[in-house]
Amino acid sequence: DGTTIVSHWMPLSYRGGLDIDKWEGTFIELNKFASTPYILMPCGSGSMPPQPEIPQAVKDWNQTQAGVEMKIATPREFFQVLESFPKRLETIEGELYDDELAEVFPQVCSSRIWIVQGFRECEALLCSAEEFATIAWLLGAPYPADELRDAWKEISYIAFHDVITGCGVDEIYEDVREIFVILKTDLSRILAESLNYIASKVNTNGRGTVVFNPLPWRTSNWVETNPDLPEGEKDQ
Repeated sequence: DGTTIVSHWMPLSYRGGLDIDKWEGTFIELNKFASTPYILMPCGSGSMPPQPEIPQAVKDWNQTQAGVEMKIATPREFFQVLESFPKRLETIEGELYDDELAEVFPQVCSSRIWIVQGFRECEALLCSAEEFATIAWLLGAPYPADELRDAWKEISYIAFHDVITGCGVDEIYEDVREIFVILKTDLSRILAESLNYIASKVNTNGRGTVVFNPLPWRTSNWVETNPDLPEGEKDQ
């Protein structure tokens, strides 16, 4: 529909101005990419309080850097200045990343979507394994406390905001793939052992099929099974 949005790329990340001692070099580097005389030099970092030395550092800059005024401002003020600049800014169309990076940098909800999907699968598997291991323990089976504790540690690690978002470089996530394989293998075994133990305690008065519901409420659904019956019982 012809809509355009004023955008800004941060070549040195959102903490480009964090190191006050490097401001001069940072300014020179950012100036290489600037489309206007106005340059955004972000200070601070994630979960970091404001730096109390910033006001004095800005005063010192303005006294020593002739012709380059520095001002403490908000991002809103920066964009307002950009919008009022008489020079027409370049308009870029498209997805803004090439096909090779399509899986990586769309947004944190979909970057490397296999991480989020694998996390949810392992999380659900862990909850079910823990649930039925508890029931089996109540019936007399040993409880796999150490294994489940280790599984929760791995799940908590993947849930960390710099892991599950998938916004880092590829090498970071090689460990995640290995963790998923280990979790699925170990938790599937714990779940199967628990279900088999519980089923062994169910008196079906003969051959039967035991169906488990992992949900905390009653549910109605259909189940498919291929019972391994002796030849003489297949037609019954």
